[in-house]
Amino acid sequence: MNTSTRLLLISTLAASFVFCAGPVLAQTDDFNDGNDTSPVSWMRFDAINTITGGGSGPQDTWSFPGGNSYEFQAVPSPAPLGFGPARVSSFPSNVYTDFYASVDVLGWSNSYSQTIRFQGP
Repeated sequence: MNTSTRLLLISTLAASFVFCAGPVLAQTDDFNDGNDTSPVSWMRFDAINTITGGGSGPQDTWSFPGGNSYEFQAVPSPAPLGFGPARVSSFPSNVYTDFYASVDVLGWSNSYSQTIRFQGP
């Protein structure tokens, strides 16, 4: 194989990698924009308000302290035996099958009975 044929082959292979590779799609949200609507749309879920059909009024709050954090808070359950413990959640509106989550938990206090859970599909 002569030099020009070798260069043509290498150029063709290189071009095929550049032009034939499909796009890699990924979504990330660090909440530094102070919202949960973009670039990923997050669905807020107030479990107790949903269970009571809105009769209990809003039980949960979502906020962005400092404009770069995502904070959820739930008030104590109005009826722990009937409705279960207080809970608050937020989840992306898209369905993902291959993902990872990374978080910083701030302001955690062991003086409260509280848990944190991450759940995949």
